Amino acid sequence: MSQTLLLAGIAALSQVVGAILFVQIRNITNALRYAILAVSAGFLLSLTFLELLPPALAAGRYGPMVTLAGFFLVLFLQMGLNPGVIHTHHVEESPEWITNAAHLQHLTRGHVWLFPVGLGLVIHSLFDGVLLESAHHVRPELSFAAFWAIFIHKFPVGLTLAAILSALGYGALVALMSAGFLGLMTVIGVLAMHGLVAFSSYGLALSAGSLLYVCTVEFVPIVYHAPKRRYTLLVILGLFVGWLLF
Repeated sequence: MSQTLLLAGIAALSQVVGAILFVQIRNITNALRYAILAVSAGFLLSLTFLELLPPALAAGRYGPMVTLAGFFLVLFLQMGLNPGVIHTHHVEESPEWITNAAHLQHLTRGHVWLFPVGLGLVIHSLFDGVLLESAHHVRPELSFAAFWAIFIHKFPVGLTLAAILSALGYGALVALMSAGFLGLMTVIGVLAMHGLVAFSSYGLALSAGSLLYVCTVEFVPIVYHAPKRRYTLLVILGLFVGWLLF
């Protein structure tokens, strides 16, 4: 478990780094944001479909069903917890996502929106930890594929979370502490799954389904709505890099 805890800590650090980057730079260009998301989308798709979904779908009789359950669980959480049906990634589709606080307030329906989105992110962060520990028990070499999948998507989450909190009037310390707390939830997910080793195959399936949601419903649509089609080429680049590495 020490290995997975270390990997969870490093992956969580990616989220904090994303928050720090926004706090320090703030004037991050749209081009850079879309480029990061496009490469991340391709990389996540590659890891999810080539490395994580095959063992998840083969996880016993109910593997495919549990994988679908992971996908729809995140979907229903987003729809039920978030009144505006907007995940933090989706705020990035607006070019005013950082600079116009009034626009962001409208999208998020004010500070009340923070609780449901925060709860959704906490659950998603727990799933990240479950994925990491489950992958290690199902097949140890899968730990690194799971680690990179978590590491890649936590960075833009930290970046966007800091942008939202800043636009709503919260300081840099709150943004960094929030990113750190979500990282801690990933570590707790590892610890929780360590006590449920017998269900590792289903933990992998449930988490792979949730990661499939992140790839297909959150990251890819953002790239699709990007102002320039060239970002699609970066998705292909991310796919190729994921295939090459794993």
